[in-house]
Amino acid sequence: MKNIGPFLLFLLLFVGYSSHSQQTVHFDYDLAGNRVLRYISSKELKAGDSLFLSPTMPDIPMDELVAEGEAAFIVYPNPTTDGITIENTGIAITGKLSYQLYDSQGKVHLQGDSPKAKTALDLQQLQAGTYLLRLGYDGKMQVFRVIKQ
Repeated sequence: MKNIGPFLLFLLLFVGYSSHSQQTVHFDYDLAGNRVLRYISSKELKAGDSLFLSPTMPDIPMDELVAEGEAAFIVYPNPTTDGITIENTGIAITGKLSYQLYDSQGKVHLQGDSPKAKTALDLQQLQAGTYLLRLGYDGKMQVFRVIKQ
């Protein structure tokens, strides 16, 4: 129990660093095809880098994402069985809210605009899985992971 403090500090520093970097695992093999070395390289994410690493997913520049304290919308319930509600947190926005719901392959299942502060989306027709909900407003963007059970 005495050594938990340094471990927590290390864990906090690691999580803080890893949230701003992209890690790639590389392997080296000998002539017989045996893996002999594994190493991890990190790339610092900067403004203009995409949030998604898959070429099939839509490009979302990091500098358009809102900071955690500036979030204008919340999405609930999550996980869900039949639908979600997108609700304004009270931060004033001047334009419409646009939304797109993507599956893991980058296919758009729902999209639209809403001038309301509270919008309900019906997800009953979707299969169970993980989806990305992209909200756009006033030149800013929020991305949520939505789990459909």
